Amino acid sequence: MSGDPFIYCRGEFVRQSQAVIPAADHGYLFGMGLFETFRTHNGIPFLPDRHLERLRRGMAAFRIDAQRGRFTHPERGVRALREVAGELLKLNEMEEAVLRLTVSAGEAGAGLPPGLAYERPNELVFIRPVPPPPPPEGVAVRLLETPRLPGEFFPRGKTAGYANSLRAWFELREEGGAEGEGILLTAEGRVSEGVFSNIFWVIGGRLFTPGLETHALPGVTRGLVLELAREAAIPVEEGSYSVEDLRRAEAVFLTNAARGIVAVSRLNCGRGELLSEFDTGSSRIFNLLETEYRARVRRESSGGGDKRPS
Repeated sequence: MSGDPFIYCRGEFVRQSQAVIPAADHGYLFGMGLFETFRTHNGIPFLPDRHLERLRRGMAAFRIDAQRGRFTHPERGVRALREVAGELLKLNEMEEAVLRLTVSAGEAGAGLPPGLAYERPNELVFIRPVPPPPPPEGVAVRLLETPRLPGEFFPRGKTAGYANSLRAWFELREEGGAEGEGILLTAEGRVSEGVFSNIFWVIGGRLFTPGLETHALPGVTRGLVLELAREAAIPVEEGSYSVEDLRRAEAVFLTNAARGIVAVSRLNCGRGELLSEFDTGSSRIFNLLETEYRARVRRESSGGGDKRPS
């Protein structure tokens, strides 16, 4: 992949440096936009239906007409996404990639919108390499001071207003630590999620994860893991938890679309000092869920499709 990859921009495949959107696009002026991140397996975007469903919910909240989009149309969107993903992989000479589909409200003048909805959304698809696999023992995570704030609507969507997550990312990086992810708390001090991931942990044979009332994103991979756990008869609890609850965990892991399921080896405080260590790789529940997740990836990437219970 070159430093100036081909991307999809408003109906055309162009070099990223040559992509253009109108200056009066309300995604740029007012943050009226959303995005989804997809990981390809065997050249096929994983769980596209679920990602596009969440995207359409966000578009409805922002009054962006999903019917006008190539990728967000309820009947044609998945097919279009697969076609464009395949072309981008070919143009950039890549076998697998992480794709980002961004939908903005579109051009609507430099002032407030003249109508009650956005009817000309702009769509862009970016491409980047798949991240390297995590270390076998898992990644370290660090508690951050930046709080997780409520989103523009509930449950949260992946909106263009990403300042809260970027502030947390800057905090994680500026300390110079070696942690692979930061953990955000709510303003009340309850565990919410990672900067770019959801968090799970195991205590006494039960699986725990912060509920959406903590402003955690309803992650697509998070949802799949909850589904796999219930199918395996693993007791699951979603709720409001303290840092002390997390410290007592026997195993901790993260989920997101680009990396899937990632084990956590240690929890550090804001000064980088150790709070807890976890032997996640030895957890029966973690290994079962990771195995089932990989099986779902293989099934979908071979054309088996996403078969959710009705």
